[in-house]
Amino acid sequence: MDMKKYIIIMACIALAACAKENTLDNGQYTLTVNATKADCFTKALELSGSTLNAYWGSGDVVTVFNQTQGAALEGTLTPQTTGSSTTKLRGTLTGTIETGDILKLMFLSSSYSSQTGTLAYIAANCDYAEATVTVSGKSGGTLTTSSSANFDNKQAIIKFLLYDKANNVAISPSQLTVTDGTSTVSLTDIPTATYTDNGAGVLYVAFPAAGTAKTITLTATNGSESYTYETASAKTFTNGQYYGITVKMTEVVTNATPLTLEALTAGTIAVSSPKSGMKYSKNGGAKT
Repeated sequence: MDMKKYIIIMACIALAACAKENTLDNGQYTLTVNATKADCFTKALELSGSTLNAYWGSGDVVTVFNQTQGAALEGTLTPQTTGSSTTKLRGTLTGTIETGDILKLMFLSSSYSSQTGTLAYIAANCDYAEATVTVSGKSGGTLTTSSSANFDNKQAIIKFLLYDKANNVAISPSQLTVTDGTSTVSLTDIPTATYTDNGAGVLYVAFPAAGTAKTITLTATNGSESYTYETASAKTFTNGQYYGITVKMTEVVTNATPLTLEALTAGTIAVSSPKSGMKYSKNGGAKT
């Protein structure tokens, strides 16, 4: 009887030891990693001529997701120096982290809604970038990684200068939609202050690019007037790049009052249609 009790107790101890070996560590760690950017932007954006300069700014915050464990980690990383394209990110992270885990570092949000058309808004809200690092060791609550964090931006930044094609004057719409058939970004409530800052007709848009040639379509609303534009050929936008484009938009005429001619004397009149699509009718009859 005593022997059976002894065997059962030993079995329980063995099972407990085995369970402990298989339990993942859920703790608190300090991570410091060099962060660099290759052909991409971060929060602070400044335009110098035709070049968009980027640097780490005060208040930047990087969140971390453990791809291997499939879980977000509590805590954030912040730059230890600002004003340049390289820095050290440092912070305290809480969660399950094992040697060999791949961590995804994320700057800002991947949402491109509610843009106002300024660089300042893009910098503060939707200049999304990612990097991945692999945990090479953890000792005394400190994590080490096998490489630096090389951030890649997930959108292109485009400076549009919008013109009315017929009148060759800048238009400053309150709404603008840009699409390549795969991604669509809509600026639905552009404040007038945007054009005070940018200049007439100038809008900056963060756009998640396809990286392949696509037909780009723009539609704009300026009060009661609507405009449209479509590229004559497919264009390629690449994430992490800056583009400056002048767009000559065509006004969309709807419910226009027709030109009416009244015959004052009997006779004949020759009617020609110099523009494709032009139609006319006589005495309210069928359009020809």
